[in-house]
Amino acid sequence: MKRVLRVARIHLTGWRGAFGWPLTILAISFTVNLAFFASMGDSLPDQPDVHVTGGVISIYIVQLIAAWQSMNQAFSFAVGLDVTRRTFYAGTLLVTAGLSVVFGLMLYLLELLEHATGGWGIALPFFDMVPATHGNSPLHVLVYAVPMFVLSCLGLFLGTITKRWGVSGFFAFTVLGLVGLGLLAVLIAYQGGWSTIGRWLDGQSDLALLTGWILIPAALLAGGGYGLLRRAVP
Repeated sequence: MKRVLRVARIHLTGWRGAFGWPLTILAISFTVNLAFFASMGDSLPDQPDVHVTGGVISIYIVQLIAAWQSMNQAFSFAVGLDVTRRTFYAGTLLVTAGLSVVFGLMLYLLELLEHATGGWGIALPFFDMVPATHGNSPLHVLVYAVPMFVLSCLGLFLGTITKRWGVSGFFAFTVLGLVGLGLLAVLIAYQGGWSTIGRWLDGQSDLALLTGWILIPAALLAGGGYGLLRRAVP
């Protein structure tokens, strides 16, 4: 466990960047959206749901990129300190999960402030952007944190691909992935399966989808990332 925490400290050495950049990007996105919708005034539609901007997704994109970079920047250094690949990956996942919880809690507190101010005075649901975040339930922390952890696992997975096969390998994987997803979509459509999938999704609660089922791809990405990292050259 001490070695895992040692890896975590390596990742958090640049804690100002780990926390500063995501918060800065989120603050810019929020300010731009707030100013834009405030400038529209009475011309905004009456339906609050129309005001949703999706700008909060910016912090999720930043975390995906940060996870990707952390794998490339810290792996060689950690292995040079006689850290095993298993320990490095465990420490990296620990930091990723910790950051997801911290940012999830922060987004939840901002959501409460948004509710208390009536959507920042202009009925703007910037943080409360999906039905699962309506209300003030503490479970909303998971609604924010779990998807962020899943995207971070995707970033780690992409980072291991880049570390093992370089940029060319990353682009090759991206092309193959897009082709594979396209063929899967065609196959599902050919079998008439989209309606079945739609009915299944309708039968699931937003909370189950955002905090439960998406942990399956997170586990697959985390396991796949570790499998690739075992053969990566520092």
